[in-house]
Amino acid sequence: MSHKKLIIIAFIIFIITTTLCILISLAQTGTSDNISNNPSSYPLSYTKPDNIIKISSNNYTGSKYAVITRDDTIELKNEVGDKFIIGLDHRQWKNIKWSPDNNLIGILGKDDFNKYDLYIYNIANQIWFKATNFEKFDTGIESFEWNNNQTVLFIQGVNPDRWLNRFNYASQSEILKLSRIFQGNIISISKDRKYLLVQNNLQFTLIDNSGGIITSFDNIIDDKGDKLNISNVILSQDNDKLLLQTLSGEIYKLELGSNRAINITLKDKFNSICDINEDVFLGYNYNKEQKNLSILNLNIKEQQLTNSAEILLKNFDNINLDKTQCYDNNNLLLYIKLTNSKIPSWYRIKDKSLEEVFIFKDINEISVRNI
Repeated sequence: MSHKKLIIIAFIIFIITTTLCILISLAQTGTSDNISNNPSSYPLSYTKPDNIIKISSNNYTGSKYAVITRDDTIELKNEVGDKFIIGLDHRQWKNIKWSPDNNLIGILGKDDFNKYDLYIYNIANQIWFKATNFEKFDTGIESFEWNNNQTVLFIQGVNPDRWLNRFNYASQSEILKLSRIFQGNIISISKDRKYLLVQNNLQFTLIDNSGGIITSFDNIIDDKGDKLNISNVILSQDNDKLLLQTLSGEIYKLELGSNRAINITLKDKFNSICDINEDVFLGYNYNKEQKNLSILNLNIKEQQLTNSAEILLKNFDNINLDKTQCYDNNNLLLYIKLTNSKIPSWYRIKDKSLEEVFIFKDINEISVRNI
């Protein structure tokens, strides 16, 4: 073969190789663009899918708890403490909540502009979805509630452009503005998920899941006609019954639609946490001087207060019961700190004493799977 033919063959090989390299590069660029513009695959902050730990179907189905750790990761845990990490991104996560059917997990995460957005994790598909993007807005989301298995309700905006919004995960359609909500944020939802309780400082409003006002608690009076200064409202399983607590610690029951509350005479103070059934509420009384914690059941029908546990917290300090929550209908989780400890821990009541829940070590926030 002549020298001239060898040069021609080499040139042809060079042209073919160069063309193939260009085509491969273009294909990779296209794939990268599709990933970065597809918010339904994982949160926009995740630049690589492998930042999300995959969970085998044999493991995550037994998870009872969704938690936020102190180092700001998101995990699922079962009752023996096995953990399955589902989010490694750090966004000062808060308000983690299972959907009613336990197939999705909602959570709020802060963006680079210090605003909170809603993220949803699909357990079956192991996929994250960033449902909102309030980067260019004045405010983000402070709280949300699941309205049903696929739909989330939240309040966002600044007066006069502040709205109750609805987002449907199944359709992943645009956010629907339902009704203007001038003040406050959602603090709870009724068991049937028809009513939302909105709080702005010490002002409470009950609205339906379309934003219509059911009742305001600004002008509730007692049987003497005196206005009540309400500090807390607890929704019961019976939507027609509400439990009110005043700034002075008194407890009242209120029939929905009435502005006159009935005083429940109690021998001890009672801080309600949740309802066990339509007549019985679970709560506590904490005596700060004596460091004595009483776990109490209140029957509003019989106006009877029953002490289920009496616990002396002499080895505890920083007794902050704000994170106290119900689980499995009639149990409490308490977040308190031992005197010689640097950080608080989670405790539950067992045999009328406190038992540390070691599977919640280094956990900031817990959501218990719905029964």
